[in-house]
Amino acid sequence: MNLLSSIDSILVPIAFESPLAASPESALSVDFEAGEHVTITKSAARALQVAENLVGDGVLHLVHATPGLGGMSRYGGMQGAWLSVSAAAEVDKAAREYATRVLTGLANGLCPDAKVEAHAGPGRPSDVILNVAARVKPDLIVLASSDHGRVRRAFGSTADRIVHEARGMVLVVPPDPS
Repeated sequence: MNLLSSIDSILVPIAFESPLAASPESALSVDFEAGEHVTITKSAARALQVAENLVGDGVLHLVHATPGLGGMSRYGGMQGAWLSVSAAAEVDKAAREYATRVLTGLANGLCPDAKVEAHAGPGRPSDVILNVAARVKPDLIVLASSDHGRVRRAFGSTADRIVHEARGMVLVVPPDPS
């Protein structure tokens, strides 16, 4: 039995990079709407291309974890002002909506022929990815491997956690060697 021929649903986590912190060698700036762009790693773009090639007529589930603020009051923002529970919930909602818009736009630009569903939620990336995976039950999760050093890998990474805790197959796409 060819496992890859029975893939109808693939989950692909996509992290947005800070344009200031991203290097031109490892990052890609992608237009997602007229006049707006986002920076993702070249590894993430590569993982998305691999997933698109594998899914055929199936569905790509793109996932992004937003910083979680809801459910708690805290100091935050540029002025260090108190952020109420309702204000934090509004920020969470706006972040989810924005991330969903970006994921949809990325898909339209990078894999325009694919059927895509965008998912975004607040929290640690591994938690968000595993929660979405539990809900949509993909046949495969395709992760971009980071090229962080050995120290980071020794303390654990999102990819390590997903590989060990996901209920299905996981494909980790290594960084492009070039």
